[in-house]
Amino acid sequence: MALDFNPENLEESAFHKKISGISNNYPGALPIFDCTANQKRSALKRMGMQRLPGQSLSDIGVFTPPAELLMAARIVIRKMTCAIYFRETGKILPREYRITGSWQQMQDTQRAPLVRYFNELLPEYRQPMRGNIRNYGMRLCYKFGYLESENFLAFVAQIGDGIIVNGMTIAPNASLPSPLKMPVWQVGAPWAD
Repeated sequence: MALDFNPENLEESAFHKKISGISNNYPGALPIFDCTANQKRSALKRMGMQRLPGQSLSDIGVFTPPAELLMAARIVIRKMTCAIYFRETGKILPREYRITGSWQQMQDTQRAPLVRYFNELLPEYRQPMRGNIRNYGMRLCYKFGYLESENFLAFVAQIGDGIIVNGMTIAPNASLPSPLKMPVWQVGAPWAD
C-alpha cells in the first residue's frame, strides 16, 4: 500500500483493496487508524500539512505505523545499504562498520529537504532492470555516492511511487554529524539497537 501511492487514484475501493491485501498477507503491518485528536494534530504539524477551513479532525485519515512495519523498514534500510554497497563496490561491507538510514512516504513534506539534499549531493543514478519479469515500470531507482578513500557510501532510493529510503555506511572510527539524528546499527550485530 505504501509503495504504490498513486495521487491519480484516490477511490475508496482502491484503498480498501490494498488494506485487504495487507490484512491477508501481513496483518501485523496494518496501520493503526484509531488516533486521538491530539495525535492527528501532532502528525499534521510534523508533516507540514494543514486542515481545510471547517474540516474536523474526525474527517482526516491519519494513522500510526505499527511496530512490525517499523521493524520491516529497518530491515529494508539495512539490506538495501548492504546490497547497494556490494553492487557498486563489488565488496562485502565489513562487519565492524555501521549503517544508518531513514525512510518516509513521498507525501511527508517535512522530510522533503533531506531527500532534495541527497538528490543534489549524490552523483550516480541507477534504475535497475530485471529482464526475467514483466515490466512493472519504475519499481526501484536510486542515487548514490561512494568515497573510496574513506570506504563511505550514501544513497537515496525510491521504491514504487510511495516510499523513499536513504542510508549510509559509517566506518568504525567515524561519527555522524550532530544534525543527522538517525538510528545506527552495527553490521556484525544487526538486531542490536
